[in-house]
Amino acid sequence: MSETDPLLAAVEALTKPVVEKVRQFDDDGNHLKTWTVEHAPLLDQFREAVIPSSNTAAGSSALASTRNILDSTALYEYSKIASQTADWCRIINVTAVKDARLNLVHWLPRFSKLNSDPEAAAWYITQLCGWANLIRAHMDPPRRRSITYPCPICGKRTWTGPDGEGGTWPLELLYRLDDNDKPVILSAICKACDPVTTWTGHDAVEELIGELEERHAG
Repeated sequence: MSETDPLLAAVEALTKPVVEKVRQFDDDGNHLKTWTVEHAPLLDQFREAVIPSSNTAAGSSALASTRNILDSTALYEYSKIASQTADWCRIINVTAVKDARLNLVHWLPRFSKLNSDPEAAAWYITQLCGWANLIRAHMDPPRRRSITYPCPICGKRTWTGPDGEGGTWPLELLYRLDDNDKPVILSAICKACDPVTTWTGHDAVEELIGELEERHAG
């Protein structure tokens, strides 16, 4: 496989160390330097949330949210991932283990040898990318901001959650900050729609906001 192979990239997003660039500023807001910090692979971070350990590899850094925490949501999701990766291994006669990252590391070379057609890997790539997004959202939840227009789908200006709490403006923008502290749009949701309506990706959200601004202009 080439370095640009999408299946390889999807597997490595879960199994390779996560490199983060942390910028340091002085009291006046001037950039001083950028530090490179290496975190454990996403699947190891998720597993650590399920099975806390005080041991960390030399030269590595773990997110605070991954240390000494027993997380029931992570337990449920990681168990599903570990089970499915084990099934993938068994299908192609690769020995499966309880560690999801090791399953993928052992599965990929054998699967790639047996399947040369890129289209045959499409389903796996979608599944792998979904797991990576799920883990990132769990370990580092996106930032949220209200969109102050009524939902174009349900028309509501207020919302009520399952716990009875709610508020105004059910449309919500989800985003992250990149290495330069600039927002990267992930999605938008309407908490009043049943089921919840989601606009996924920058283009879909931009189209939504453009529609709302045009509809409510003046």
